[in-house]
Amino acid sequence: MQAVPIMSLSVNRTSNRSTLSVVRAGCAGCGCLLVNAPGIAQPEFLTPTSPDGGVQTAGADSADPTEDFGDTLRGRKQNRTVEAPESAAVEEAVAPEEAGRLHFKISVDYVTAYFSRGFRYEDRGFIIQPAGELGFDLYENEGFSIGGFVGIWNSFHDRATDAEENDDITDKWYEADLYAGLGGSLGRVGYSVTYLSYTSPSDAWETIDEVVFDLEYDDSSWWGDSGFSLTPSLSFAWEVGSNYTDGADTERGLYLQPGVTPAFSVENVPVVEHVELSFPMTVGLSLDEYYEDDSGEDEVFGFFSVSAEASIPLRVPSAYGRWMLSGGVQFLILGDTTSSFNDGEETAVIGKVGVTIEF
Repeated sequence: MQAVPIMSLSVNRTSNRSTLSVVRAGCAGCGCLLVNAPGIAQPEFLTPTSPDGGVQTAGADSADPTEDFGDTLRGRKQNRTVEAPESAAVEEAVAPEEAGRLHFKISVDYVTAYFSRGFRYEDRGFIIQPAGELGFDLYENEGFSIGGFVGIWNSFHDRATDAEENDDITDKWYEADLYAGLGGSLGRVGYSVTYLSYTSPSDAWETIDEVVFDLEYDDSSWWGDSGFSLTPSLSFAWEVGSNYTDGADTERGLYLQPGVTPAFSVENVPVVEHVELSFPMTVGLSLDEYYEDDSGEDEVFGFFSVSAEASIPLRVPSAYGRWMLSGGVQFLILGDTTSSFNDGEETAVIGKVGVTIEF
């Protein structure tokens, strides 16, 4: 399961880079490239990774260069100047144009395997993960901002994973995550609170509900004009429903995911304007009963994820939104419980490529 696939936090209001993927630690966060990417990967006012640390990517501009995804409190203004007549020795500035308060983002990712927070859900066949999110600004002043968002993240598998049949589109619709929340910034700290409902249209599992709290710090000012940042982040998830990620007969779990996303931008790249590079690193930990094994024992360590992600802005007329092409590779080291969900394999490598469009 993934959690908040597209949404990501960003305290840096002038760059789409620092974003935190709230994704259920999968696509972009937990190890997923969501990211969407980093660096899901992630509404602009929050500008991710996917699932657990899946290649959902959170990092680059987010976090999903992709957590990316960046996300910053909208309020960007365009300044334009008008040349004054020769007789005047000054330029007349035109008032900045305010950005709209509603923002929409859509994305689609192809991944070679679907892992979320270390749990493997599918690693064969064609896997495509489209998502959409609507964001709206509520309030912003010096040093504080808040906005709301609602969205959906999906995973379609041509093998109809865990479905009873394989002859209907619903059987291939493995997952549909519905989410809503609030997020923004307080000084250089980005925050969000999200309610997630992980559902399976193909009835592969019972619906799982979570409340997720996310924090990330914009440290870009520490590095001067280098364009480099680490963007430390922390994600906390609390299972609030009657069904749980590690099995129907387990206990309600508490999950913690610290992370850091080294990132920088490479300018003057041939053909494209620039390339944003990020290297998200996250650790999935059980605070209480999140990674239970078959005997009911809780394993603290769930996974370690490190990714290499790149995002490239595409030259598309502004009337059609802002387009971003992203891709990356993620390496996972799994704990005892999560490796048991992966046929005993203790490592995994996941690839991802996707496109995000923001309006």
